[in-house]
Amino acid sequence: MDIEFTRKKDRDTYANLGEPLATGYKLIDSDWTCSPDGNVKAYYCPGIFTERKTPFVGFGGMHFCSTIEGCFASTFYNYYNENFHIVKVSAYEQTDETKKDGFIIYATSCLVIEQEITNDYLLARKDPLAVIQMESPDKEILKTAVTTNPFIIKEIENPDDEIQIAAVRKNHFAIRDIESPCVEAQKIALKKDASLMCDIKNVSREAMLYAVSLDGRNIQYIENPDAEMQRTALKKTSDALEYIEHIAPEVVEDEEVIKENPWLINKIENPSKELQIKVVKGHGYRIKYIDNPDEEVQLVAVTEYPDNIEYIKNPTDKVCVTAIENAWNSEGKWIVVGKIQNPSEYVQMVAVRTSANAIQYIDKQCKKAQAYVLYRMLLSYGRIRISPEDIHDPDEDIKALMERVFSQLSYMKIVDNHDKNENLTHVRNNGLLIEDIDSPDREIQEAAVQQNGEAIRYIKNPDKDIQTKAVFQTWEAIRYIENPDKDIQIKAVCQSWRAIEYIKNPCDEVQEMAVRQSWRAIKYIKNPSEKMQIEAVNMSWEAIKYIKNPGDKVQKSAVSRSWEAIRYIENPSDEVQKSAVSRSWEAIRYIKNPSDEVQKIAICQTWEAIKYIKNPCRDVQLKAVSQKWEAVFYIKDIDKDVREYIAQNDAVTGMYVEYGFANDSKLEKILQLTNAADTAAKNGTLYENGTLHVRRDLMSWENKEQEQYYRIIR
Repeated sequence: MDIEFTRKKDRDTYANLGEPLATGYKLIDSDWTCSPDGNVKAYYCPGIFTERKTPFVGFGGMHFCSTIEGCFASTFYNYYNENFHIVKVSAYEQTDETKKDGFIIYATSCLVIEQEITNDYLLARKDPLAVIQMESPDKEILKTAVTTNPFIIKEIENPDDEIQIAAVRKNHFAIRDIESPCVEAQKIALKKDASLMCDIKNVSREAMLYAVSLDGRNIQYIENPDAEMQRTALKKTSDALEYIEHIAPEVVEDEEVIKENPWLINKIENPSKELQIKVVKGHGYRIKYIDNPDEEVQLVAVTEYPDNIEYIKNPTDKVCVTAIENAWNSEGKWIVVGKIQNPSEYVQMVAVRTSANAIQYIDKQCKKAQAYVLYRMLLSYGRIRISPEDIHDPDEDIKALMERVFSQLSYMKIVDNHDKNENLTHVRNNGLLIEDIDSPDREIQEAAVQQNGEAIRYIKNPDKDIQTKAVFQTWEAIRYIENPDKDIQIKAVCQSWRAIEYIKNPCDEVQEMAVRQSWRAIKYIKNPSEKMQIEAVNMSWEAIKYIKNPGDKVQKSAVSRSWEAIRYIENPSDEVQKSAVSRSWEAIRYIKNPSDEVQKIAICQTWEAIKYIKNPCRDVQLKAVSQKWEAVFYIKDIDKDVREYIAQNDAVTGMYVEYGFANDSKLEKILQLTNAADTAAKNGTLYENGTLHVRRDLMSWENKEQEQYYRIIR
């Protein structure tokens, strides 16, 4: 660049400098001096300036920024007044640089001031609307204007991508006022608020894809989304399916989509075995979404979890047997066979051979299985306990066999206490047989409960020693002991905290033992002491869910663990509310009538809290509006002082009215807000008869129709 230096020394120096290392802009005070570190340095334009200091951003060298916008944003220029000069500069010799707020700040030991830039930049910063009156303002001026007030973008004819991006970065709602926004500007706006997709003019496909890639549920804002959009949304979240009316066939066939949304597989005609396995593997229950799954797929499901057999309509015998064999215990095997629809004779025989009691869970029993179970009963000497009602629809042969078996078992029934040794032998093999002994003596009772603690249910008035032995054998024996004393309660709870569920009035010590094992024990204690309640919520705040009418101390303890506890507290005290909201403003969502102080704590964290406060007080409204001007749209009954604030604050009021351009109903609301004519007049705003007028000395109109768009300007 040819620079006409006025000083010969500068001309000679410039000729030997070579190529610049960096170029940018610098702000200089009105008297052409700078004194960032207290040492005054004088400049002139054009000119060359050097320093002996090693350049280091923030400490040494002459500083400048890559853009004019960056000069105003940089903290290095906070002390300048509105009369400073903007100059274009270049750096030579040594330079240092750093990135700050998206701009590059440089420091150099050799600075060339090339030319002074017009003061239109300052005017654009002071009064953004003034750029409309300028003849062909350059890009930097327009960027400065939209950075100050993004909503004037509507007045700029064909703004380029950089100007659009600058406006939308400042306020994402500005995208509404751009006729053909660039893709990058659309993405910035949609990242902030995906619902803007409905308001963007000529929204691009790329921006739509970007929005659903952020959150699949954003597809709800797209009319007739194509296959790629659907695929992207469904891969992100299965919730997106709710917003898709017609799913594209190629989306349904996508393996990744099917894996995340298994219920879609039933929309594929004849899905491959490989695809079925991918859907089911690791999530066996998903087999319920597959019509007529392949046998190999069925095996994958039941091997993972035998109970998945209930989701298979016509399982093969091999699959049924695999499910039965994989059940973790004999009782589990009974339950699994009960979930098989119409098991074959082969499957029934496998089940009853595994455990004769499985016959109880088979609806349509085959004759062979019934006969097998009856013979097993006979051979077990009554240890297999099945009632006649457990044999369903017996034919004449089975009925005859039942009569023979049950009559023979009745002879085995222990009704005679004369042969004590025989009685002891029976109960030592199966403690529950004590049910058939009339008035068993203490030795038989002891033998029975030592073999099976639950045998105590058949003993009338067992003494403490028998109770102790029964509970020692299994804690579940406590279920059959009426009014157990403290020692018995402690022995049961020591084995398992679940025993507390079957103790009507547990003492404090027993409550404490149960709760210390698991906070869930509080669920089964009818009237837990305050100490126990605090103990439980200290272990987990979720314990508050199971405590009726928790006291203030308990509430505080729960909320101190997690603010979410407030969700389960009815009518929390003011102090508890403060504690919860102090931890997270989101707690305000679950407080019905928060006090003014609680509202203030929430709103000081973020203006968004105003969305969840039904009747915000004056101070809260002011705080929200001062943080973010959009807050006004979430306030139903706006306080008069807030209206005064809007009218007095020119920058805020301008934002409101500019925003109102996009929506007549919101413009009407803004006009209602600015009804303080006397206050508005002090700020250069003309307000007459409910109408806002424009100062004609600063604004011209092409036709009368444009005059209906009201603005507030300085």
